[in-house]
Amino acid sequence: MSHAMGRVAVVVGMLLLCHTGYSVSQLRSFLRFNEDEFTSLPLDMMLEGLLGVAIAVWGAAATQTFKEIRAIEDIASKSFESFLHRPNFITFSHRGKNLFGDIS
Repeated sequence: MSHAMGRVAVVVGMLLLCHTGYSVSQLRSFLRFNEDEFTSLPLDMMLEGLLGVAIAVWGAAATQTFKEIRAIEDIASKSFESFLHRPNFITFSHRGKNLFGDIS
């Protein structure tokens, strides 16, 4: 399936969800105007919302190219030392220069 069809499915799903939300708000204001108690949503609104979610999720999954869960292909090309190298944890402004002074 093409990426364009998946994107169209996401847009259609989102439009269905927006329409469901608008319908629910109209129902609530109608019930408030007639001074009725809100018990639950009608079945057609629930089905429309579930259909919108299902179409949006299906479209989002269809537009992506997913990687294999087992990352053996990615890991096989890397050395063990590259896994231990984490530059985000390197800090140069630590308390060592306060304890030992400026070494240079």
